[in-house]
Amino acid sequence: MHLFKSVFTFALFAFFVGNRAFSQTPTPKENCTQPASDSLQVIQKNIADYELKLKEEKAKLAKLKPSKKTSKGFTFTEVSDPKGFKDDTTGIIWLSKVSLATHEDAIAFCTNLGGEVPSKSDYKVAESHGIREIYLPAAEGQWASTKYQGANETFKYDGSFGFHVDRDAEAVVRCIKKVSEKP
Repeated sequence: MHLFKSVFTFALFAFFVGNRAFSQTPTPKENCTQPASDSLQVIQKNIADYELKLKEEKAKLAKLKPSKKTSKGFTFTEVSDPKGFKDDTTGIIWLSKVSLATHEDAIAFCTNLGGEVPSKSDYKVAESHGIREIYLPAAEGQWASTKYQGANETFKYDGSFGFHVDRDAEAVVRCIKKVSEKP
């Protein structure tokens, strides 16, 4: 019986060693058919292809940003950096963040956000485009950068420009960011 086990074990060993075609494990020599530099190039190409696809997908998503068309026929598109709504006609972004401040503090607030206090002209154009359907003006008015006749007075926007106030008073400020479109 012992002799039978030894012969059987030897036959199995000879079968597996002699028939490497059935083996799933490649030898080191078989595994090194492609130089390492070629493998690196393949990986770099795959990464470049992935980055291109990612860029294309981001461009598709950008086109899907929520937009609002006003009753006056103008479109405002929501943007995320900076957060707000962009008037698609003028390119002006009306920022979402607001603050209660004096006129001087309003200027600093907008500058820190990378924007500016809107002028009377900016408000007039925005009004003609239907900005109040996007953002309601504060009941007490919002600062404009346009000075009134007096050196220490400026306009406040409330849907019209019927009043002006002392620049040391507090009012709501909504900033804008003027961006230039690049082709």
